[in-house]
Amino acid sequence: MVYHYAWRGGPRFWSSADDLALNGPDYWKAYREACETRSASRGRFREVIRAFLASREYAALAPRTKKDYSVSIYHERGIDAEFGDAVIEMFDLPQIRRVVYGWRDRFESAKVADTRAGHLVAIVNWAVDKSWIKANHLSGMSKLYSADRSDIIWTPAELDLFLHGDAKRSIGPAPRWLARLMITATETGLRPGDLHTLSLSHFQATGKGQRIVIRTAKRKRIVSIPVTPRMQAILDETPGDTPEGRILLNGRGQPYKSQNDMGQAVSRRRDECKIRETEDVAKRPRLYDARGTAATRLFEADASLREIATHMGWSIQHAAKMIETYVALSPDAADGLLDKLARSL
Repeated sequence: MVYHYAWRGGPRFWSSADDLALNGPDYWKAYREACETRSASRGRFREVIRAFLASREYAALAPRTKKDYSVSIYHERGIDAEFGDAVIEMFDLPQIRRVVYGWRDRFESAKVADTRAGHLVAIVNWAVDKSWIKANHLSGMSKLYSADRSDIIWTPAELDLFLHGDAKRSIGPAPRWLARLMITATETGLRPGDLHTLSLSHFQATGKGQRIVIRTAKRKRIVSIPVTPRMQAILDETPGDTPEGRILLNGRGQPYKSQNDMGQAVSRRRDECKIRETEDVAKRPRLYDARGTAATRLFEADASLREIATHMGWSIQHAAKMIETYVALSPDAADGLLDKLARSL
């Protein structure tokens, strides 16, 4: 399918599925009618939204972030639907804060509500910087959603079940492509977005072995991660002609389309293995929660707490807490780690 839009962030006026001939009279008539809506938006907040979407600041965002903004803006109860027709000056009034809280609180999901409001605040903040609006009366809005997953990690028993299954319960081993994904996640601590793009080019030889050097998608920082023996085994079995040089491929031998596909594959296997199935769904371990296990793996591989904290984006105290949590769940799998941890703090 091919879609044509009147302008970046503007309305769609043609698609290849339409009966209108490309560049024909009806095509240009549809284009002109779409452009008429632009003049109607002058002086309205929709003009600010379109200017933001055409800005360099927006262009510099990661593709996933742009997609999230698009959903927040163009959802049927999103930013454009709620505030697009409002005059820009409305955002100069302190009362706008109460209006936005009322809109935010109509979303059933606290997480979605915070995301929608957060994107609106970011757009208004950009508009203040560009002199569209005089002041950001939405700054410092309270949050509804709290996601503290610091005590949620994959236990050694759960990882063993995930990877190898349980013959007594008729659960077979994970397919190799899925096992590679979980092993890489628990050995590197990379976020799903970075696991998605991890490739052979990110591995560099050092005097003591190899390291992964990658610019993270979320914070845009270059991190250096020691390659553990388990990760080295994954690298050794990766063919040199893997598609796009990717380390992780899906069940069809192709790169994953998105990080969501990776997370969903892990969650399906988790449910197949009945891992924590009776608990609150929010407390079930996800692909992202492999980072806690990875912190311990890296510590075992002689990475310092400072290195781990820098790589994970944690404080040193939080990194130590994650390792302590892992040790508490599996004392036998972490002999000597507490002593090492005590010496490191």
